[in-house]
Amino acid sequence: MIELSSMDFRIESTCPFSNLFYPTFTKNTITLPVAEYDPHCIKMVIHAISQKSYPIRSISFQGTFIGDAVATNEYDELAVFVSTDIVHFTGMEFGFRLSLKNNLLYGYVQDGKFFKNIRLMNGDGKEHKFYARVYSSNLTQQTNVFFWSMNNKVIGTFTHNGPDYTQAKYYVICTTHRKEAGWSSKGLRLIVKDITINKFH
Repeated sequence: MIELSSMDFRIESTCPFSNLFYPTFTKNTITLPVAEYDPHCIKMVIHAISQKSYPIRSISFQGTFIGDAVATNEYDELAVFVSTDIVHFTGMEFGFRLSLKNNLLYGYVQDGKFFKNIRLMNGDGKEHKFYARVYSSNLTQQTNVFFWSMNNKVIGTFTHNGPDYTQAKYYVICTTHRKEAGWSSKGLRLIVKDITINKFH
């Protein structure tokens, strides 16, 4: 089990920060706003990315996804996930994402060729304990079993035949995305604290 503090992360952004939309860190908490639209940026993304990668089979955190059904693009989002690729984001990933188009929270899995959303719940803007885990079974073929829980209750599962997710090294990423104008992001944000990897329930 490894506990991560905000000091284990670095901030990246596709656009310059403004005073109103600047991420904030305390010792144990990462807060990422959703940027307002900037016509000079193709995509407005704010990342908090772990400084190094880890062999990860589970991630847990206290999180608050403060969103709304305001965007026109389903992938305007708030997300906490692990990824093998932090350059193109086309590697193996799993985690949680809240769509700002419909304010629904999903578990998701991808491997560069495959992507799957698993609907978990309506966004409620409240703090919860979130947990995602993968384990594998390769009796006949490589099978990855994922599950997502909230407040110690399983709220989603998925089985995927593909590369072995349990043998990879991942970065931990907290992020907000915005791609277009036409809506206000005021007050929308992601708050994450108490990030722990490989704590098995």
